[in-house]
Amino acid sequence: MNTISSISIVLAIVTVASGYPTGPPARSCASMAPSTSPYGHGAQAQTSPPPYVVTMDVPCNGYAAEKTYKMTLRATGNYEIKGFMCQVRKADGTDATAIGKFTAFEPASKGKYLACTSSKGAVSHKNRNGVNMFEATWTAPASIPSYNLRAFCTALHKKDTYWLKVPSDYFTSEDSNTNNCEHGQCVANATASACVCDTGYVGVTCNRVARLTQRPGRCDQTEWSVKFNEWKALFDSYQAKYGAELKRTDDD
Repeated sequence: MNTISSISIVLAIVTVASGYPTGPPARSCASMAPSTSPYGHGAQAQTSPPPYVVTMDVPCNGYAAEKTYKMTLRATGNYEIKGFMCQVRKADGTDATAIGKFTAFEPASKGKYLACTSSKGAVSHKNRNGVNMFEATWTAPASIPSYNLRAFCTALHKKDTYWLKVPSDYFTSEDSNTNNCEHGQCVANATASACVCDTGYVGVTCNRVARLTQRPGRCDQTEWSVKFNEWKALFDSYQAKYGAELKRTDDD
């Protein structure tokens, strides 16, 4: 075996062992999966619920053209973010086009831009150091698409353990006739907006069903508070309707 062949084999072995510690190659843009060929991670994506959460701070009344918003990828439990790729795409996942661009990220020592659709259409890791959270600034495009969007992140805990395209909640544009509250109404003023959820729903975007749950040693305060407010409103309505009559009865 000549020297060049020996060097090539050694380099191949090193690449297989380490995957892509400095970030995914551009050929991964469409699939957002760690490359499995020829020298990629060699593992399938996990199918269990992801230990990662992706959020966008787009207000409930929608995003505006060329405005900036914060995307956050956060690990839960004992998991870390050792590798990742994030893009903003069509919400239903049917289009691999990266929408808008990223213009900043934190920690700076962890991230880099990746040329997916545009030169800054995606952000990814540039080393294998573990972090608990990664934040990036996303700039909306000048031309607003007609469909809803989501941020999608593939996040890797270790070489053969990763979750593919973990989605954020969907978000709309200011020009659309809908809002980002799945079961509620968006209340907005000049400086802020928030979802007011329909009865029985909770969450920032009103996307979770409120349940009365009792856990060992503690109650689910969020869900109990929803029911408490419902009961209080019912009591107040009865008091307003029958309070005067009851007072007259007591006086008699």
